[in-house]
Amino acid sequence: MPDTKKSGRGRPRAFCAETALAAATELFRQKGYDAVTIAELCDATGLKPPSLYAAFGAKRDLFERAVGLSVATTGHQLIDSFTGEPDIGRAIAAVFRQAAELYARDRGGQACLVMEGTINCSDPAVSDMTARLRREMRDVVAARIAAVAPDDADTLADFVMLGVAGISAAAREGVEEAALQESAKILADGARQRLAAGRAGNGGGA
Repeated sequence: MPDTKKSGRGRPRAFCAETALAAATELFRQKGYDAVTIAELCDATGLKPPSLYAAFGAKRDLFERAVGLSVATTGHQLIDSFTGEPDIGRAIAAVFRQAAELYARDRGGQACLVMEGTINCSDPAVSDMTARLRREMRDVVAARIAAVAPDDADTLADFVMLGVAGISAAAREGVEEAALQESAKILADGARQRLAAGRAGNGGGA
């Protein structure tokens, strides 16, 4: 949404909503929802408070758009990696591998907004929003697993979500991609073992 604002010498300067949203998203990823102030958002986007509110609404509204941007990029890539594999064991491994690759790009301070952006959040509506998105992702994983391992669907879906969250947290702490990928392999092996045990218990069915 193109717009203009005055520069320091009174000349209008073009405003790009996409660029401002990307800057706000990075700030939320660095600090989490609660820790980000309006002043910091103004500094990151280059907008004064009235222009920020006019362009994006309240802080909660801007965060929701930032989460939407993250879901449209990282979130969709994770889901695509899972749904794109016909074998459920390889699908789970692909999610962990993709999470390690994606989160390693921003290691050392930037969190996944859905997984970690609202930790200790004081706004229940914002916390509920990210919790709903996590449930939706978990439901996709559980439904796929249930088709081949119904008894383990809930347990493994929780395991996948915990694994992805752990990879995100480790990347934020600065763990390098090679180490994240090793952890992803260990997580994938654990999921495969659980699937194999379930199949053995059911007489070796697929």
